[in-house]
Amino acid sequence: MGSLGLERNYGVTTGKLSKAEAESDALARCAKHGEKNCKIGLSYFNQCVAIGEPQIDGKPNLVGDVQFYGSASVEKASAAAQAACERDNPENSCKVVYKACTEQIFKYF
Repeated sequence: MGSLGLERNYGVTTGKLSKAEAESDALARCAKHGEKNCKIGLSYFNQCVAIGEPQIDGKPNLVGDVQFYGSASVEKASAAAQAACERDNPENSCKVVYKACTEQIFKYF
């Protein structure tokens, strides 16, 4: 289980065993950067995620629309986040600033 906090100083986590634990850790990591209004952007399980961030001159555009995407592979999540960021922020360049996959957890039956 993983989770992404919704601020420019992102709080990201993977490897947690519950949604509540993942979200709590992501919010704590976000707040550790000094953010005051941390929110969950995406929680995910057995998949990959990417964050597409609008930028101006290589720096985050703080009023642009950040895109969080989950998919079966990091390549697909990255491509979707990049495309959505470019679509929603046509005046900016976009960059995938984070990508990760949760580890699959084997359950013996």
